[in-house]
Amino acid sequence: MTYAGTRGKSASQMEQVLHLPSADKSIHPVMEAIRERLLKHSGEKHYELRIANALWCQKGHRFQVAFLMLSKKYYRAGLMEEDFRKDPEGTRRDINNWFGEQTNNKIQGMVAPGEIDASLMLVLTSAIYFKGSWEKPFNEKATRPGTFWLASGDKTKVPMMHETGKFRYMEGEEFKAIELFYKGRNFSMVILLPSGKNGLSELETKLTYDNLHNWIGSMQAQRVIVEIPRFTIRSRIFLKKTLWSLGMKDIFSPGVADFSGMDGTRDLFISKVIHEAVVEVNERGTEAAAASSIAMSKAGHMLSKTKFFCANRPFFFMIRHIGTGSVLFLGRLNNPNSQAIGNEPLRSSGGK
Repeated sequence: MTYAGTRGKSASQMEQVLHLPSADKSIHPVMEAIRERLLKHSGEKHYELRIANALWCQKGHRFQVAFLMLSKKYYRAGLMEEDFRKDPEGTRRDINNWFGEQTNNKIQGMVAPGEIDASLMLVLTSAIYFKGSWEKPFNEKATRPGTFWLASGDKTKVPMMHETGKFRYMEGEEFKAIELFYKGRNFSMVILLPSGKNGLSELETKLTYDNLHNWIGSMQAQRVIVEIPRFTIRSRIFLKKTLWSLGMKDIFSPGVADFSGMDGTRDLFISKVIHEAVVEVNERGTEAAAASSIAMSKAGHMLSKTKFFCANRPFFFMIRHIGTGSVLFLGRLNNPNSQAIGNEPLRSSGGK
């Protein structure tokens, strides 16, 4: 949605960093089509999925009709007029209430005090919320304390969930992988478990789209004893430095950024990009939410054939849509007992 308003070098830098087809406007209807596929069965008994976008602009500031229409048509982003100058706290409250409504209150206090000021002209917000029940729920009575080994060599006690059954599974020399389906088989969680306690960083270097596609494709239904921790993880990340280092520089520079596709001027630039996510995994299933804001400004003979998947050390996980292959959430669990991660501390209003 932000890319739709860029022009010139600002647009080309975003295309390069985000791997977008150069000057190809079909990216917007493609994004809409994916959104519609994702939401096709939402609200049915199996899972709940919400995807929402919004534009918050300074009252009286004129934006290009074409940009507003594109945002509305392809991203369902309504325009909310606020007075950043006279009532910054009221604006902050409205935006935070919107995030809470869209994520079943999993994301609260997204915008901290002082982050809305008179210099802002436009805030673009995006939120996604997913709640799904496991196709094979874990037996809560089977959950018991277990040991989780940290990358440092230390260990911590965590509630480990247990289940035995047929799952899509694969293993190699460097890692094991398993796919846990949610009811309806529209979505699944894939867990990549490195073989060693310190194998996460090495596995990360091989985490490409092609490798993921091949690994998932090579999984086969096998009988597996599964042990994974019950966990809740919350991440709050400020992405400006990361995007800058990847080559997306002009959009953060006053007088250089070209967002003339938004309001016809060269006055706008991005001051912050904030992403917050929370994922909760328990015996019944998964509840997850993410938000982004861009401020401008069994036994017997079968046992020998049974595989054992024990996620008792740092691992990668993803929640993906089967039909499109889209990854809704991608993360790493380093420590199940440390809920907050990111490059900025969570504020008290962030719902620790």
